[in-house]
Amino acid sequence: MGFELVAECMTKETGGDGIRHDSWSEWEKVTAPENHVINNNPQKLHYEWLSAYGSENYHEEIFEDWVDVVPGLQFPRTFKFRVYARGPKGHFSGRGWSKLKISGEFAKYK
Repeated sequence: MGFELVAECMTKETGGDGIRHDSWSEWEKVTAPENHVINNNPQKLHYEWLSAYGSENYHEEIFEDWVDVVPGLQFPRTFKFRVYARGPKGHFSGRGWSKLKISGEFAKYK
């Protein structure tokens, strides 16, 4: 059993004045079903940039709602992330955007 989330954002156009704009997406969030946690092992999370353009493109992620699976070993129940884009350099160079898909697995612990 797993999850798949997609976040995307788009900036305003870089106009004739050359000023670049930036944008953040909304937070995309998933919470594991009852008696499950999110497997936050980096090898179990898959990142796929579906589209990106501009001078900067990246993401932020947060794991929350940690539970003890066994004494001393914690895993999160909630995962959220968002993407960022900054418009391209140059006059009249258009918009910037980011679109990222993250997928992962739940693990049953009870």
